[in-house]
Amino acid sequence: MPVADGNCLTSRYVTRPKKGRMSPSSKPRVLIVDDNKADSRLFAYGFSNTGIRHELDRAQDGQSAMECLLQRLRAGDLPLPRLILLDLTMPKMSGIEFLRELKANEQLRRIPVIVMTSSQFARDIREAYDAGASLYICKPNDLESLEELIGAIATVWLKYGVPPGMPVHACKPAGAEPPRAPSISAIALDRRQSEGESLLSA
Repeated sequence: MPVADGNCLTSRYVTRPKKGRMSPSSKPRVLIVDDNKADSRLFAYGFSNTGIRHELDRAQDGQSAMECLLQRLRAGDLPLPRLILLDLTMPKMSGIEFLRELKANEQLRRIPVIVMTSSQFARDIREAYDAGASLYICKPNDLESLEELIGAIATVWLKYGVPPGMPVHACKPAGAEPPRAPSISAIALDRRQSEGESLLSA
């Protein structure tokens, strides 16, 4: 059941992992900022089908979203969202205004923001990136494409993405050495050896 969390509506229905357990503090949060309730529900539905454990916060406009984030900062022990999905055209505070205010805050400016909107205007795209958007996406028109998109976003940003402040060991299994890219000379030598083996076996 969704419950009120200050100026956010928090979804308590979270996806459960198939294997292993995660502590409550390790669940990545996503903040959806959109005045269209139907779209917000569709985004929530898409995330619930990803198989990636998470929690959702929803705000109906930029002002409510900013108040929600500032409230979490004041509390000190409440996690900030791993990712923000942002609409542009909203009452009280538009998506662009929210982006500018977010990126001007030293404690909030590193939160990735994906703009998801129906606008395809070049001016909106330019202003969103200038204001600090991580990605600009036009909302798909069909449910299947939306589910595919949300699945890709969840996989990249929640499963594999490393958020600011996360320790380096989060990028690799405990005790493992960081992977090293092979040098160009090693790649060339391996290729020559493979070609030589192919000639001998011909």
